[in-house]
Amino acid sequence: MRWGLGCGALLCAFAPMAVRADLINGDFADFNGWQGTVIDSFTLDATTTDPASGPNFALGGGGTAVLSDSFEFFTASLRQEFTMNAGATELAFDYGWTLTSDTSNPDLGLDFVQAVLIDTVTNTVLNLLDGVDTSASLQPMAHAMVDVSQYSGRAMAIEFLIQDGDFNEADSFRFGNIAVSGAPVTVPEPSSIGLFGVGLVAIWLLRRRKIFE
Repeated sequence: MRWGLGCGALLCAFAPMAVRADLINGDFADFNGWQGTVIDSFTLDATTTDPASGPNFALGGGGTAVLSDSFEFFTASLRQEFTMNAGATELAFDYGWTLTSDTSNPDLGLDFVQAVLIDTVTNTVLNLLDGVDTSASLQPMAHAMVDVSQYSGRAMAIEFLIQDGDFNEADSFRFGNIAVSGAPVTVPEPSSIGLFGVGLVAIWLLRRRKIFE
């Protein structure tokens, strides 16, 4: 049996600078920004791979990617590390899958999928599919919205995984259109701070000149 391995002057206004999330390519125009990993079905060795060149990874169209298992690799995952927007409140994405688990045979394991957000400093894991049966044989495309305000401004990783458990490697996990929302934090541009300092000096000189007139 295979065991689960899933794992920002007076008279010069401050110019706002949005602190944006580093999460890129959430609509999968290609695999830029994403790292793939597969686990060998026989040795259980994990190998990092370019998803653009691996048979376990495909672009699904409509802003999605598709993970699949295979005879050679019973587990496949996609991961991206990024900095959560300092004003982030919600992470949203689409998802759906087809699994082949045979629940009638107790000697076989179950296929399953996984979608998690990981705080890479504390290793805290947030299940993005909490409350969803991730071993159900069929999940039509659906939309998830998850509160991520607790991770605002933190170094994070997002990971999607599929794993075969019943030795029928015809499983697929489709997901995408990943987006982080929330009001960005604004901070003054360094140039604005400099102008503010110059403004203060100008005011002080004008006040001094009036005193002595």
